[in-house]
Amino acid sequence: MDVILSKFDVVRTDVVGVLDEKSSSVTERNIQRPPTLVDEIVSASTSSRDRKSKQSCHESTGVQEYWVIDPVATQAEQFALAGDERYQLLISGHEQISSRACHSVKVDLTNVW
Repeated sequence: MDVILSKFDVVRTDVVGVLDEKSSSVTERNIQRPPTLVDEIVSASTSSRDRKSKQSCHESTGVQEYWVIDPVATQAEQFALAGDERYQLLISGHEQISSRACHSVKVDLTNVW
């Protein structure tokens, strides 16, 4: 599904989390504002784009939390916006990841790998 982050930024993401207060922005065709949580599952062909340009775009448009899931390295990185509106790395691991922004979202990565 396309995510419209700004007037000039439209991306397609792997997994998106939208809190209730933003749910009116979800339509059948797209999400019309930055979501709360974005997860990207990287591959050899998408890793550079996901870790650089997409991450920067999500950060600058106010996506509260950004996860990068690397199934080959069996690693997940969790970033969250800090007080300076820049992403701070919270976790880099391979066992469990829990969203700070979407409190009910928890993933046991040992079941994923």
